[in-house]
Formats: sequence, C-alpha cells, structure tokens
Amino acid sequence: MVLHEIKYDADVPDMVLHVNLKSIPTSQTWSYTKSHIEILCYDISSITIHHNSISYKLE
Repeated sequence: MVLHEIKYDADVPDMVLHVNLKSIPTSQTWSYTKSHIEILCYDISSITIHHNSISYKLE
C-alpha cells in the first residue's frame, strides 16, 4: 500500500512539467520553471526516503 502511494507521488512532477511547458514558452521563464522542477523533484525524493524509513521501522 505504501509503495503504491510513493509511485503516485513520483508521477506528479511529470504532470506539472507538462502543464508548464504548454503554458509558458519563453526561455527566461523556462529556466525559472526548470529550477522549480528540480527543487520539486528533490522534495519528492525526500518524501520517498521518509516513507521508506517509516516502512522499515514498522516492519
């Protein structure tokens, strides 16, 4: 169950990226968006690691 939730969370940035690419075509905004996406992906990674730690403790 926990693994399924992590997979769902990991899919979210792809949707965000898709929307941003369609709505903002300028290269200046793209570099800002790219930085934001990198931070977002880092947050998702931290959440995933946090979930894994909890799962490990529960076992």
